[in-house]
Order: sequence, then C-alpha cells, then structure tokens
Amino acid sequence: MRTYAIAIASAAAVAAALLPSVAEAADKPCANVEGCHLTVLVLTKAHAGFNPAPPPDNAALLGCNPTWGWHPQAGEACATLNSVKGQFEKINVNPHAMCPMIWNPVTVTAQGWWNGRKVSYEKTFTNSCVLERTTDAVFAF
Repeated sequence: MRTYAIAIASAAAVAAALLPSVAEAADKPCANVEGCHLTVLVLTKAHAGFNPAPPPDNAALLGCNPTWGWHPQAGEACATLNSVKGQFEKINVNPHAMCPMIWNPVTVTAQGWWNGRKVSYEKTFTNSCVLERTTDAVFAF
C-alpha cells in the first residue's frame, strides 16, 4: 500500500511541475501547452482471491516518450503501449500461449495520461499467466 501511495504522490508531483495548475490537469493536462504529449501512468497489480476490491500488491510509475519511471521494464512496457496507442483494451501480446485453467484472479489498473489523453483502465485476469500472456511487460513489476 505504501508503494502505491508513493507512486500516486510522485505522479501528482510530476503533473504539478509540468502543468500550469493541478485543477486543470484533471481533465485537460495539456490545455494551453502546444505540442503536449504528456504520458505518465500509475500502474497497480493486486491478487484478488476472494476479495472483490483488493488493495494493490505492487505499483509502478511509468512515463513514455521519453521512457522514465519506476517500472523495471519501462522500455518494453512503453513499446507495447506505443503499439496500441495507449489503448490498454487492445493489448494482446501473445494470444496463442497456453495457461493453466486455475482461478487465481489478478486485477490491474492504469490511471494517468497517454499523449495528453486521460486514461483509466481496470481489468481482472483469470490468473498471472493470462495477465503476462496478454500484457507482456506492461504489468510486469
């Protein structure tokens, strides 16, 4: 939980430094900034089990174009996201890989901005294998 709080605070600090006002950043982080391509994401991963709203096990801060942040595979994660223009629902890196049919749900979230567009994504995968097969490095932290 502490890692998640630190990641959120860091993302807010970056946004505040790059933007004229934090209030404006809520919906239009690139307002009045010509050529803005702000990309900063807070990613979380939680093993749900039987808890419908589990606290995150891990969190990572990811910035792309240029690549930066606390994500251990930031370059690969940004490459995957660039290939789908930041549309998380379109990521499907290895659709033919085999995974065991074991119910051990993992919920992932992404909050932030992709090229100045607000992003909010949440999905629960059947297990870690299905998550890794689908998203590759994006949630590999």
